[in-house]
Amino acid sequence: YSARSAFILVVAPLLLFALIYVCVEAIFGGTAMLLLGTAALFFAFGREDFPTLSQRFLARARAGDLEGASLVITEAGGDGSAEDADDFADNAIAFFSVMALQRWFGPVIYFLLLGPIGAVAYRLAYLAQDTPTPLTESMMRTLDWLPS
Repeated sequence: YSARSAFILVVAPLLLFALIYVCVEAIFGGTAMLLLGTAALFFAFGREDFPTLSQRFLARARAGDLEGASLVITEAGGDGSAEDADDFADNAIAFFSVMALQRWFGPVIYFLLLGPIGAVAYRLAYLAQDTPTPLTESMMRTLDWLPS
């Protein structure tokens, strides 16, 4: 089950993108990197706006509104609960560090190493985590190892 779901969620769309990329590159040459590479990189960054999210969090935390800052983290999919302010700070640091890794560093590293196909592969593996299987979790841990 997990190998089939990983194939459907990651490998099949990646092969389709790779085929499109190779065809466009055969027709347009280096312009394919500009056309599809830019789109692939934006796709790999994801929909969440990391700078805006971190600014919203910091504005609430600086104002002393820890409940509001916790809500920002919770709405973004993190764990906003904590026993005290120190635990909350540790949770926030861990959340924003992982988010920066998965939203910025991972896609850029794989884009630089493997081109647009690598960036798309990283993002598809990240999105496959929504279907929790042992294979998708280990795949993401393996992919996160290099940028971290």
